Amino acid sequence: MSKIAASLALASKGCQAMDTSDDYIEAIGLLTKAIELNPSDFRYYANRSLAFYRLNRYEMAAQDALKAVRLNPRCPANYVRLAAALNGRRRYRDAEVAALRALALEPTLRIAAYELLMARKMALISVGFDKHDVLQVIANCNTIDDGFGRLLKLIQMKDI
Repeated sequence: MSKIAASLALASKGCQAMDTSDDYIEAIGLLTKAIELNPSDFRYYANRSLAFYRLNRYEMAAQDALKAVRLNPRCPANYVRLAAALNGRRRYRDAEVAALRALALEPTLRIAAYELLMARKMALISVGFDKHDVLQVIANCNTIDDGFGRLLKLIQMKDI
């Protein structure tokens, strides 16, 4: 069996471990072995990123997602994985950029839109804005900074 075929078999088993039994540690081990055999397949890094993410290991998830992006910058799912990991690390501005890149590649990708909204929402809530106020303006803001401006105007209007 060739290295590529062996890596595909290991990666398949790793994905199956995630999908059927939520065994993310097993998946990480299998995907790591697949990467050792074929380090140029972005899918292995993207899937291992997901496994790390599910274990709340956001730094490792971000590292793998970034490797997947470097290997295949035209795959929107790689940017979604990166955005999710960065949101987990509370790096909301970077998550916003990653989600926007995914949407630039595939404008109707719902999970990218979700990660974008989460980045904006959590960035605004994390600095003390009221959750209700954030939810009121988040759908209409274009960036995190735009959201700050809209919330400040909303607060000023409430004070009048």
